[in-house]
Amino acid sequence: EKRGRLIYEGLRDREKLSSQVIPELSLILLHCRTDGVEKPLVAVVKPDAGAFVHPYLAASRAALVMLIPAASPRHRGELMGNISAALLRGDGFLDAVLNGDGDATERHLQDILREFLMQFATQHLKG
Repeated sequence: EKRGRLIYEGLRDREKLSSQVIPELSLILLHCRTDGVEKPLVAVVKPDAGAFVHPYLAASRAALVMLIPAASPRHRGELMGNISAALLRGDGFLDAVLNGDGDATERHLQDILREFLMQFATQHLKG
């Protein structure tokens, strides 16, 4: 219950800074740093009705939720940014999320993580 409240408060506070409801993509992007998780979490939430019905959610078809522990190093935040940017690349990631295709979404996330780790290693692990 406490973790749920911390996650809710973190997402609410982040949404107050700048809305991440993106009607033109039919997507809600929810992300924050929170003490409500101990490790990074990415989840897709799909409404039973095919689209969210609350007017504020602009008939979005899915929500991509990304949470990282509050004390996470900067590069974890950068990875969340890479995941968000990948939604706009046109390589099928957005479609996988909107259609609730868990396997395709997981493959895209693995590719994003692989690219990020290769870039991170190149930049930070020069030997």
